[in-house]
Amino acid sequence: MSNALEHDSPVAALVSTSIGFAMTCVGMFMAIQVVATSLPTIQSALDIPPDQMSWVQTAYLIAEVIAIPLTGLNALVVIL
Repeated sequence: MSNALEHDSPVAALVSTSIGFAMTCVGMFMAIQVVATSLPTIQSALDIPPDQMSWVQTAYLIAEVIAIPLTGLNALVVIL
């Protein structure tokens, strides 16, 4: 039985990896845009000064950077 991660050729592996990387970049860009556009709403809801808003965005992006590889690891475990 063939493993889902095996490819017939190096070109197929390169294309698959490139598509996965591109989709990850698109997802991260979209998440950053959502946070950036919602910062004024978050600021008014939390009633914090503008100079401390960078901490909100930094905390979100750190959580995202941790969650994305964990999600990929979970998908890899399910495939195997």
